[in-house]
Amino acid sequence: MENSEIKKVLTTDSLRDAEVITGKSYKEDKTTESIGFMLHMENSQKKREMLESLGDTTFSNELHHYLGILGGFGFEVVLKEPFINEDKITEHLFVLWHDEYSILLTFDTHTWSNSDGSFTKNGGTVPPPSVNGGDFYYNIKFNADVKRHDFTSSGGMRDNDIWVGNHDCREAVKFHISQMADNGTFQKQWVERPFLWLLHYMDRKVEGYDSDKNNAERIAKLPQRVIDAITPKK
Repeated sequence: MENSEIKKVLTTDSLRDAEVITGKSYKEDKTTESIGFMLHMENSQKKREMLESLGDTTFSNELHHYLGILGGFGFEVVLKEPFINEDKITEHLFVLWHDEYSILLTFDTHTWSNSDGSFTKNGGTVPPPSVNGGDFYYNIKFNADVKRHDFTSSGGMRDNDIWVGNHDCREAVKFHISQMADNGTFQKQWVERPFLWLLHYMDRKVEGYDSDKNNAERIAKLPQRVIDAITPKK
């Protein structure tokens, strides 16, 4: 499958397509809104089938499957920290590292349950955890003829032409990273550290939590070689 075809499926805007069909805004027309929802459901299924056939990550990922895909792509787990969610289930914050590209990837897990948490209350089997959400962080220098916005998500350009950025880590991780690697050079030594979020969702429920403190504590737990790579040289 051509990269252009993959990107087209990943970037489809179903509501925009519905507006093209009806000539009306989905915000003002219920029929357009309904068509947009239908197209969204169809495209979500198409994306999942496409990414699964490519051996890539999907928007919803079971933890074991996700780690297997990223491990085969060159990532290693460098931090796995447990925490307890509101249903008294043990979840984990993961930090992964890609040594060749110096990419730091972090996410937390979520175990889907009945709304009342009955499987734990009644001694039922706890289902496997899934990837809840997270990002991967990097420094990259794109080739001179490349339009970087075709490949990036969030971040900014620095004076030395290095893009310091981050990207959602759930869907099509392999595709997004491969596209950047094919059109630029990931920097082994970061020139600037993007704003990192090494927190899980229960951290934010602690009254008066300090994100800077939490981030610093978790960075300190990473292997020294990772800390060195993501710490800019003065």
